[in-house]
Amino acid sequence: ESATVSRLAARQAALRRGDLLGAAVQQAALAKLDPLAAALESAHALLKQSRPEAVIEVLQPWQENRQLPPRGQVLRGEALVSMGRASEALAQLSQPGNELDLVPDALAALQSRWHAAALQQSVHADDLHQRWLGLSGRERDDQELLLAYSRRAGELGLEAEAADTLATAIDREWNETLVRQLGLLPAARNDLRLDRAQAWLAAHPASPALALALGRLLRARQQLGSAVEV
Repeated sequence: ESATVSRLAARQAALRRGDLLGAAVQQAALAKLDPLAAALESAHALLKQSRPEAVIEVLQPWQENRQLPPRGQVLRGEALVSMGRASEALAQLSQPGNELDLVPDALAALQSRWHAAALQQSVHADDLHQRWLGLSGRERDDQELLLAYSRRAGELGLEAEAADTLATAIDREWNETLVRQLGLLPAARNDLRLDRAQAWLAAHPASPALALALGRLLRARQQLGSAVEV
């Protein structure tokens, strides 16, 4: 183990010096000494190079043998997310023995980011709806997940559901970011966003996000009225 640590340190030192040949020599020596450690180092480098398919390939032998350690699970998960397969990354978290060994805050942040990616990568409205309902109540209160859901819902024809979800969250706890997002959604057939926003004005008269949302919604209603008159 000490020899592995020494090789890793030597490789990192070579990289910091910009000595790519020296780093490659250390990587080759590491591969003979500790193949798994070498694979993890390669996967980390490949991920930084935006080569997620190569990350999956490098880690696959240990994944197949269920010998991939927590660091490898994170690297593989990040690669899957980059490939538009965030749902697979999340699925691996639920498999027995795949605990990521992260402190609670770090684990929560990673899960939130992967869940947000899965929502954004939903292809159909039904997929998005089921993924959203599959989240816990705490997760559905998470700002990043609310934003990811509402943006994708607006793109997939669920404008009313997105607006209602955001408005309900805002009623529960005022949030400038969510208010701004509410104003950016496409209009639903029976668009109630202007009524909701006007109802908030008395309690939040100095809100920049609310002023911006109201301006957008009022302009949209005026344009719709003009179109109907024509």
